[in-house]
Amino acid sequence: MIHNRQYIISPDRQIIDNSWKSIQLANGYYINYQSNLPVNINSSKTIAIIGYVWQTNPLKKNPISDLNSLIVEDFFISDDTVYNLEQDWCGRYLLIIGDKIYTDAVGSLGVFYTPIRVSSSLALLRSIENKPIIKPYEAISKPPHANYFAGTGTMYDEIKRLLPCQVLNFRTMTTVIRPLLPSITESAPQALLHLFEERFFTSLKNLRELFANNDIWLMTTAGRDSRCCIAAFEHLGLNFNMCTFWRKGRYADNNLPRIIARKLHKRFVFLRRQDTDNQIGICNYVGGGTMPIVQA
Repeated sequence: MIHNRQYIISPDRQIIDNSWKSIQLANGYYINYQSNLPVNINSSKTIAIIGYVWQTNPLKKNPISDLNSLIVEDFFISDDTVYNLEQDWCGRYLLIIGDKIYTDAVGSLGVFYTPIRVSSSLALLRSIENKPIIKPYEAISKPPHANYFAGTGTMYDEIKRLLPCQVLNFRTMTTVIRPLLPSITESAPQALLHLFEERFFTSLKNLRELFANNDIWLMTTAGRDSRCCIAAFEHLGLNFNMCTFWRKGRYADNNLPRIIARKLHKRFVFLRRQDTDNQIGICNYVGGGTMPIVQA
């Protein structure tokens, strides 16, 4: 499906096709979105979460349930409050408070913006506003591919991208810098291991609960991080399947995940890349709905 799970935030309704929906916020702007993309809004329509988000702290509530507990006066809430909330969140999401957009820790759900609109899709935004392609920045002599630009730039005129260290005001289309999430200060090995185990296990359990009606596909290689994820899922008794990218000449990456899957009686598929355009083709997988993948 073209533009699946994409959104557009704008002062006007943007219904791309009959799978799109639109919700008007209290400030008059619209969240237009493809219906497969989760959108949660508080009762006063001043706060919204677009995408998937879950909690990593076992002592705190689900982020979605916190929405109505936040009071927004004149569409303002302190950045410190947001900072404290997001320290324990995990996922691929946007947090909208009043006129501001906050990304997840690494900006995994894209934010591209023009002087008028915001969208997760560079192609969709470019087609709506008919922005011409501009030349690559002179500072980049040989970009790795046509869509690569440093910092906030894109290949289209007047379309910028939001970085995780920025907050975007989508009424004025201005940005401010915000602090990134803090590093862990605990240094004692056992205490650090306990903290990692607590947060990682909580995150996986909440992830499994969030996608209770879907298959979870664990994307694996032969590396230790993959085996750590597999062991954690098995330890917690969470259902999952396994997949890996087939790479020519990568014997261990191509075979070890398949061997582990067979030992654990898990479903396994290869994800193959077409040699011509490097596009991903999914082999041996036929199914509808979502295919959540945990990158290991």
